[in-house]
Amino acid sequence: MTRSEQLERLDRLAPWLLGALTFASCLAFMPEYPTEWDSIQLTFGVDHFDVTGGSPHPPGYWLYVMLGRIVTWLTPLPADAALSVLSAAAAGATVGLTYVIGRRFGGRRLGAAAALFLATSPFLLFYGATVSTYAFDALVATVLVLLAANARPGSWHGWAAAAALGLGAGLRQTTLIVLGPVALYAAIVCVRSLRAALAVAAAGALAVLAWFVPMIVEQPGGLALYRSFSDSYLDDALRGTSVFYGAPRTGIVNNLGQATGYTLAAVIVLLPVTAVAAVLSRRREQPTVAASAAETAATKRMAVLLGLVVGVSLVFVLLMHFGKAGYVLSYLPALALLLLWPLARLRGTALAVAGVLLVGACALDLSRFVFARGVLPETNSVQDGLWFTQHRHGAPYRLTRALMQQVDRETRAYLELADDFDPSRHAFVYVFLDGGHRFRHAAYTMPQFTMHNVVRGVHRNTAFDKHMTYHDDHDVEVPVGGEAVYVLDVPFPETMTLEQQGRIRPHRLDSGPTVWVVPPGVTMFGVEVVEDPFWGRNPGK
Repeated sequence: MTRSEQLERLDRLAPWLLGALTFASCLAFMPEYPTEWDSIQLTFGVDHFDVTGGSPHPPGYWLYVMLGRIVTWLTPLPADAALSVLSAAAAGATVGLTYVIGRRFGGRRLGAAAALFLATSPFLLFYGATVSTYAFDALVATVLVLLAANARPGSWHGWAAAAALGLGAGLRQTTLIVLGPVALYAAIVCVRSLRAALAVAAAGALAVLAWFVPMIVEQPGGLALYRSFSDSYLDDALRGTSVFYGAPRTGIVNNLGQATGYTLAAVIVLLPVTAVAAVLSRRREQPTVAASAAETAATKRMAVLLGLVVGVSLVFVLLMHFGKAGYVLSYLPALALLLLWPLARLRGTALAVAGVLLVGACALDLSRFVFARGVLPETNSVQDGLWFTQHRHGAPYRLTRALMQQVDRETRAYLELADDFDPSRHAFVYVFLDGGHRFRHAAYTMPQFTMHNVVRGVHRNTAFDKHMTYHDDHDVEVPVGGEAVYVLDVPFPETMTLEQQGRIRPHRLDSGPTVWVVPPGVTMFGVEVVEDPFWGRNPGK
């Protein structure tokens, strides 16, 4: 076998090998419990779909939930593990397809460089190892870019792109907005007749209906309740972040800071590589063979498509809503390919220098994910310093294994609550910014108990038996003769005062944490503990 044949064979195997390695890495880092609040809600959706009950939160992500069900039917995996395996598969497929895109865009070196970066990115590893739909954002984006790049007049890629977009919306509905222009590009290139246009429209519509109709059938209350609840949920989010929805200045600035901060954190290790490669590409040691007109046109088309993905996505998160770090994944593969594009023009010593820098950057990214608390080093900055180093904008960007391990440790530590207290007599209370982040994890691990979520004077949520209801009142209910158990990180002064007065009592778990038992009639954190005479008929509601 000649060297060129060996390279060709390796080239064919590379996407599969890179994808399999990423898939295995995500599985190796998979946590014991779902890591994020949203992860718990998605897991609940596998058992019972109801966006009004937080299983999952709107807009529902029904196709992801359904795929999780299928995995649980075919394997002995529980719901959370099944959803994590799906996320890992999406991450692996994304890396493999990124290699294919990079190879077409600038050659094997570019494909390998971008795939290596993604395979070691804390963003992809974190969301590929946990229960999350964000890895599917990256996967759908790469699929659509490939389909659009291959689109030709009269080809099948137009309707395939429409179908991929429609199915992608079943995983995350914002896909229609963020990736719609790429699918539209493919359709415009392919469509040359009314019949073809109708085929594209039909493919997209059928793909949407394939998940939307069964979702509405399953949703309690049907379409009317789904629309009402989802619209309210979306409006509340946008009114806090988007200039188009009248968001306050602080909300707009914070959204801009988080969107740009997380984006920079995701690619910061690539910036030195890009800068060095750009300089060295102007001083190439060996001239390259001039590209044909067709190759030049294909490269320009790919650059336009990648720029379209990055541009539209950034406009959305900057001007509308940046909800979570995972939003970055919808454009991270495309952004990485564009940043590494100068590397494709290097040869000889220049390529070796840039290659060493790239390997070092990827090793740094991977080491931060495995060993550090955050993607960036810890700082004490809340308001001062560069925006992307400020805590209020997400720094140090805790998308690391350490966060998964911390959630696992804390969840295990509080499991003793189920042994020390009685669900027929006690309700657990979680307070925002003082242990409130454990509210959904407690509902997941101890569904037999009633959980209340409090936000400084307002009783917001109650969870029982994997179902969540929404409130806007100023008391928390316990059974007649029962008590509330406040699960706090740190006792506030009012807690210590009430303890000194003998009105509440601390209870130390054998696993270490202390909780506070509060009887009816006591007000703490602005809400009063009250007895509910109807508790036995409808607990926790």
